[in-house]
Amino acid sequence: MRATITFGFLMIIFGTSWADSTYYNITCKTLGVDIKTFKQNVICPANCVRRFNRVFGTNHYTGYSEVCAAAVHDGRITNAGGKVTVYTRVGQHRFKGSIRHGVHSVRDDHYYWVFFQFQEVSACKLLDMQESAKVYTVDCPKHCTDKVMIFGSGIYHTRSGICNAALFDGVIKKGRGGRVTVYKVRNVNINKWDERWKTQNGVNSFRRDFTEHGFLFNG
Repeated sequence: MRATITFGFLMIIFGTSWADSTYYNITCKTLGVDIKTFKQNVICPANCVRRFNRVFGTNHYTGYSEVCAAAVHDGRITNAGGKVTVYTRVGQHRFKGSIRHGVHSVRDDHYYWVFFQFQEVSACKLLDMQESAKVYTVDCPKHCTDKVMIFGSGIYHTRSGICNAALFDGVIKKGRGGRVTVYKVRNVNINKWDERWKTQNGVNSFRRDFTEHGFLFNG
């Protein structure tokens, strides 16, 4: 299930499934940081384009950009509003400014932990830290590479790639993919071996000597 909580103009969206096809209403002032899930289908109202919008970036937008104005800028919808899918990402700097479809976006060279885009993102790239729900599901593709690192064994660090962790854990098989259920855990020691890394099921997992938040696949 999902829940939405509205405080004035701010709607915070809590997601629990990468595969959810439901669309949720947001406002013109909803920012990227208000979306607390990897992938969110939203409905933008009409007339979100103003003389001065909070939009920073081109193709990729900072988390402090207005989602609906950015969607118009990206050409996904018009100022009449409509449905759009938002994909949140982790960590990027240098957001290019431009004028598109009547929306002026501003350049921003700062680093942001959260940014978003409208072009589809493979589930292979998803990190646990992007999702706020305590339990959620992800549909992992058939072929994920080791480019997205993982840390831990059994319990994985929150900065780990979910699908690669599922492969390492044996929850899914390489070349087959599948849906996995992820359970968040708090303040656990994810280091369980002495070596710097370990290979299992064709995936490398690295040691990380911190007691932090993490996740596992058996709740």
